Amino acid sequence: KLQSIGLTLNLEKTHITSLRGKEKCHFLGVDFFIRKNTDKHHKPVSLVKKNTTIRQRFAPRIILHAPILKLLVKLKDKGFVKRNHMGEFFPIAKTNCVNLTHAQILNYFNSRIRG
Repeated sequence: KLQSIGLTLNLEKTHITSLRGKEKCHFLGVDFFIRKNTDKHHKPVSLVKKNTTIRQRFAPRIILHAPILKLLVKLKDKGFVKRNHMGEFFPIAKTNCVNLTHAQILNYFNSRIRG
């Protein structure tokens, strides 16, 4: 199915990782991990009829941690954003891509990312 859209799977680079372990999984510049259930993730709920308090349980959630500053610096190094005199990031317009097809735009950006 991947080949039908022009993608291939590199078996040397591809790793199947369990998020249940203690380490984070790093993919496309983002860290993935499962939040552990602790007391702060439970919400006390009081029942009116029985005058008791129960704890509502939450399922473990997948957390995505994107180091925004690190990603912005990478974008700056590749020429996609720039910084002003105050250190704020701004996108750089790519007016040469306006009349290109979607495939041509993807090829352009992939070539910029790869170098």
